[in-house]
Amino acid sequence: MSDLDREQRRIYGEAPGDGAILVVGPPGTGKTVMAFHRAQKLQKLGQKPHVIMFNKVLAKYTSTRSNVAPDVDVSTMHSWANSWWYGATRTGIPTVVGDNWTHDWNEICARVLNACQNGASAKFSWGHLVVDEGQDFPPQMYMALGMILKQLEARGVPAQVTIFADDNQRLQADRNSRIKDIRNNLFISGVEDRNFVLKKNFRNTRPIAEFARHFQVGNESGISELPDADGEHPQVVFAANDRDIADFIVRKAKLNPGKQVGVIVCGGKRGVQRAYNQVKSRLSGVEKPRGFKCT
Repeated sequence: MSDLDREQRRIYGEAPGDGAILVVGPPGTGKTVMAFHRAQKLQKLGQKPHVIMFNKVLAKYTSTRSNVAPDVDVSTMHSWANSWWYGATRTGIPTVVGDNWTHDWNEICARVLNACQNGASAKFSWGHLVVDEGQDFPPQMYMALGMILKQLEARGVPAQVTIFADDNQRLQADRNSRIKDIRNNLFISGVEDRNFVLKKNFRNTRPIAEFARHFQVGNESGISELPDADGEHPQVVFAANDRDIADFIVRKAKLNPGKQVGVIVCGGKRGVQRAYNQVKSRLSGVEKPRGFKCT
């Protein structure tokens, strides 16, 4: 707790435990960290939090979360929704016609609201959902969660949701949710005690943060405050071909023994394998950097 800043401690200590909460912040401001601190607090309050991630890679990565909320379940939204629906109905969750992987949130919402009208609302209680990277989920999902949440609350059935989101990091602008979409669909637009903002950049050194700011479009998430920590200046290097890039990577690796070297490649598996082979051949006869592998 001593590592949390003032705004993070305010979210931990003051954010309501009922209804819907939205926490907005640009990259590096500690949203994922706070998602687990929030889950831990809710668990202490006797609630049943469940942390939702966008994909399996992120869910697996955050499963090693420095012993914060170690007993809280973590899954993708797709996996959680399937389990939630089956637990309530003993049937498969509705999906879009012709696409068994895409949930039909409009149909899901309609069926739940109908069940609530017929006295079956308790079966659909989901506990407290804590959603990280909330901007990557569709507006229809928030519309459904918002409508269902209101119906369950009206019938005294416990169900809550906390969303952490950032407009800067939407994967697909035409399919993902904007901050204002989330606020409106959860009925918390303009409700001060249900909207929180994180601004301090914890992730980067100041030179990297200054460079990264050029790629933050702002939107409602704003731009993070610059950190104080100093460090090396990032470089942008233009090369005539991929062989010159491989030479550059190898020089960097040799000048930084014992450090991990990460190479991000466009072009699918073939592009990755080609880059890997070029770097590997140039490292022949020298100690390879720690963690060097093709992924």
